[in-house]
Amino acid sequence: MFQITRQADYGLLLMTALASHFPQGYISLRDLAEERRLPYRFLSKIILPLRKSGLVDAQEGMSGGYRLARHPEEIHIRTILEALGEDLMLVRCGSGDKACQSFCQCSARGFWHELQVQINEILNHYTLAQLVQKSVPAFKSNVLLNGF
Repeated sequence: MFQITRQADYGLLLMTALASHFPQGYISLRDLAEERRLPYRFLSKIILPLRKSGLVDAQEGMSGGYRLARHPEEIHIRTILEALGEDLMLVRCGSGDKACQSFCQCSARGFWHELQVQINEILNHYTLAQLVQKSVPAFKSNVLLNGF
């Protein structure tokens, strides 16, 4: 079920750190950890799935380190979270072997579906470049504005 895990949080912080150095070249993970005051050991685990998914390039040697494999404007938040193995489903409802037993008569099903659609749209819309530029507007829920 979708929740912001420590891995997702630090993964986004790591990717924004790499984006802030784009396209200057490679930077060591240790330097990034010190610069952003993030735990090096945890970052060294998080970087692996980001490399495997093709979001991050690595180079060994004295001038080596890590860099984004694509421009920050081409990397959406959803792509990062999926690369980190995050479960983006709010509720299971009728999906897979963990389906809810009350699926057919659930009065909240439509609400959960609409909320999932909105979350997916937000994750697909915003890019890493927008996070770095801090241009993601404060989220204003229509539900709150319209008085659910």
